[in-house]
Amino acid sequence: MKIKQFMEDLEAGEDCKYLIRSQNTEFFTFQPIPESNVLEPNILYICYSAQIPLIEDDSVYHFLCHALEDESTLADKLKLCYPNSNFLLLRYSGGIEKLFDKASKIFLAESRYISQVSQLLAIFNQKKGLQFLVDEAYRMAHAPIIIVDTSYRILAIYDDQYAEDEFDLKEQREIGYITEYNIKRMKRDYVYEQLRSSSEKMIFTKAADSKYFWLDMLVRVHGIEVAEIGILEYEHPFSRYDFEFFNFFKQLVTWEMEKNSSFLPTSASMHSIFLSELLEQKFTSRESIERRRKMLRWKESNYHYVLTVSAAGHKNFHNKAEIIAQQVTGILPDCYWAITNFLVFLIIADNEKLEPFLPGSPLSQLFERNHIQGILSNCFSDLKQMKKYFDQTAAVLEFHHLADTDIPIHFYADYSIFHMAKIVSETNELKDFYHPLIQMIKETDRTNHTKYLDTLREYLIHIDNPSLCAQNLCIHKNTFFYRMNKLRELFSIDLSDGLVRMRLLFTLELMRLEQE
Repeated sequence: MKIKQFMEDLEAGEDCKYLIRSQNTEFFTFQPIPESNVLEPNILYICYSAQIPLIEDDSVYHFLCHALEDESTLADKLKLCYPNSNFLLLRYSGGIEKLFDKASKIFLAESRYISQVSQLLAIFNQKKGLQFLVDEAYRMAHAPIIIVDTSYRILAIYDDQYAEDEFDLKEQREIGYITEYNIKRMKRDYVYEQLRSSSEKMIFTKAADSKYFWLDMLVRVHGIEVAEIGILEYEHPFSRYDFEFFNFFKQLVTWEMEKNSSFLPTSASMHSIFLSELLEQKFTSRESIERRRKMLRWKESNYHYVLTVSAAGHKNFHNKAEIIAQQVTGILPDCYWAITNFLVFLIIADNEKLEPFLPGSPLSQLFERNHIQGILSNCFSDLKQMKKYFDQTAAVLEFHHLADTDIPIHFYADYSIFHMAKIVSETNELKDFYHPLIQMIKETDRTNHTKYLDTLREYLIHIDNPSLCAQNLCIHKNTFFYRMNKLRELFSIDLSDGLVRMRLLFTLELMRLEQE
């Protein structure tokens, strides 16, 4: 045990003085001063201050002393006579036997911790799964433990009836999910925000409506959030060793979730194989597709989407992709995935509503907190055409950086004009399709150093909001009106015609793509 740790556990009281030469030196046991006065460096000697023998070598010794002399005089003496040794000087009214009792409890706590860690590691190596690991950790620590995934599904929970009045633990055990009340409570108390901002991904807090403190820990596999561990301080206050024990427990949970296929499904499942075959267009008839769909019990629907996540910028993408896929399927139950050069999802929906993919949705939040982006295709009904809709998402990956906002999920519909232009540009020059007025305005800007083209673009995008146009252009609103009037005057543009506005803005969008 390091002397620094012993000092932290000692909590000696008001009459305590330390003369410490090195806080990182260690001792492994404790005992009284031997009659021979022959000392060893790795032992903590407990004695009265008057019993400290003369030390004639330069070794580092450790003493826990009951100080009977004047403390300041004794400290000066020890500094002079024993320059390399460590002294903990205390005054206990009960005498030296209390020092032995205190040291015994501290060493016993460390021995118990070492034994528990060894037992827990042996239990993990039995490979009996997450629930068995939780049961044994609960048996050793006597603290209720619950593990939930990112969809609030309970992965494992302590096997006992204690503390079931705390936050509906009994109900949660029965339904297998965190209750809506507790989800709201965690959001109210910013539990996950605190966990993510904590350097240790661990917090120890007591909610206003709780009887007890909770130790919450975030589990990440390959950098992706996969679960949260909640541990209730129930039978006794947590000591330093409890926190160290549960931190070790968290590491074992991480390893278990990383290796266990029940948490991280492989891409070799029948669903993934079927999806890969659809992407590779291996089916020649709709009948064979329908037969396979029924065999796998995929829901029948006329509403399908392809959601694609790129591997760009992600190390160990395959491992991360499997974890992300598991969490997405927890949010969207009728969802299947495969990994190629991308992580590709087929989402079977009940309608064409886009709410599950909009900013603020659970799916969007998952992507945002893990710093990934997805591309959503248009809705389609025929599974035989899945490759075409995957190609939509893959195309967007080339130019989704043209978006004005950084959002977790991009929609192909917002980029279809760029996709169309990209296809056209393979056989034609995009300039051939520009509206002639745009070319004229561009040339005028170049010759006269004006900014009519930027002004026109803002007007066409925010046609009913001149204040926003002026703000984006960093000019006064009157200046914006002046420029628009000059545009109409110089180029005879009828901006009251919606078709004219559409053709002009179309050209401006084509120009953005060609500038890349």
